[in-house]
Parts: sequence; C-alpha cells; structure tokens
Amino acid sequence: MDNEFYNAFASPISVTQNALLKNETGTTQKPPKLMDIDDYNGWSERFGNWVEAYHLDAWDHTEVQYFRPLGSDRKPIPIRELSDEEKKKYKNEKLMVSLLQ
Repeated sequence: MDNEFYNAFASPISVTQNALLKNETGTTQKPPKLMDIDDYNGWSERFGNWVEAYHLDAWDHTEVQYFRPLGSDRKPIPIRELSDEEKKKYKNEKLMVSLLQ
C-alpha cells in the first residue's frame, strides 16, 4: 500500500511530465523554454510575463534600447569607469540578452 501511494506521485511518467511543465512554464530561477517553434505565440507571452515578474529592469530594455556612453575619443567608456546607474543599465541589458539566449 505504501508503494502505491509513492508511485502515484513519483512514477516515471509524472516525473517526466513535471520536467516538461517546468520547461514550458519556467521556475523562479529559469525562464520558460521555447520547446517547439509552433508554440512561439504562447511562449512569447509566458516569457514576457516571467521576465516582467522576476527581472522587470531587464524587461525595460526590450522597450528602450541601452546605448553605452562614449568617451571624448568616441569609443565606449570602459565598464569600470561607468557610473553606478550606467553599470546597472548595462547589466540589465546583458541580462535580457542572456535570458533570450
């Protein structure tokens, strides 16, 4: 009887289904994955909602592109010389790219 109870929750099928569900819906640490190109429309809405919920500052960079400041020589200012606010914007831009990849 104990095995029946355990098997109802931990059968190989339910473990597999659980893994697929986590891939599809995401977790607090991982965004939902696009498992098939035919699912793009549903995925894009889930992905957008997930990023807005867990990384709102990064989501802002899908609406407003970040441009790294240039020095007087018209070259990008090194990261270590950016202001704290510019570093935050730079980091959020890179986070958004990373989440999409």
